[in-house]
Amino acid sequence: HIVPSEEFTVNKVKVLPNMGGFFRSDFEAHEGVNTFNIQSLEKSVTRSVFVVFPFSDLKNHWVSEIAAKLRYIGVLDNDENFYPKNNLTRGEFAFQLTNAFKLIDEEISLKDIKDIKDVSEENPYYTAIFALVNNGIIKGDKKGLFKPESYISRGEAITAIVRACQNQGLLSKTDYEGDFPFKDISKNHWVRKYVELAYANDLITASKRFNPNNSLTKAEF
Repeated sequence: HIVPSEEFTVNKVKVLPNMGGFFRSDFEAHEGVNTFNIQSLEKSVTRSVFVVFPFSDLKNHWVSEIAAKLRYIGVLDNDENFYPKNNLTRGEFAFQLTNAFKLIDEEISLKDIKDIKDVSEENPYYTAIFALVNNGIIKGDKKGLFKPESYISRGEAITAIVRACQNQGLLSKTDYEGDFPFKDISKNHWVRKYVELAYANDLITASKRFNPNNSLTKAEF
């Protein structure tokens, strides 16, 4: 709406409002930052619009915008569909977490770590898994197995996410005081301190149950 009504240009394309000052013009935008130079008489204003395209199967889904942004910055693969209800394997989780926190170390070799026995250099998530292990963010079991094809639980995932945030110095609060909303996690539960930190730092929202043993879905992550 332009008052008083006058012709102006957007990226040198003429736009003419009607007598009431109203107009409509469509401009093609690409994924990423789009810059528009608006020129009216002797005045010039530049505006930038950031555009991301959603996954085909996430129309009107609550995670659509977040997933699109993560795909744009390279945390998620450039696939057509997201499959939000799919559970994440431990290998897939490692890959996405290391991408998000820039923890990939291309120089890692089997000689560097002897704790994990079931992940060879042929595994597509090899580098990501050992990047997390090297940084103390995730561990194998007592037998030295990482089980990259097994689904990761919500408890395991939030533990790794909080540790990754600690590794990068991203947690503003280092403890939690107040009512704990998740009734299914006792004070002695192994994941309690990580859920407390995640809740205190707004990584998760309040709910009656956290369901730490449930498998983590792609949308939840």
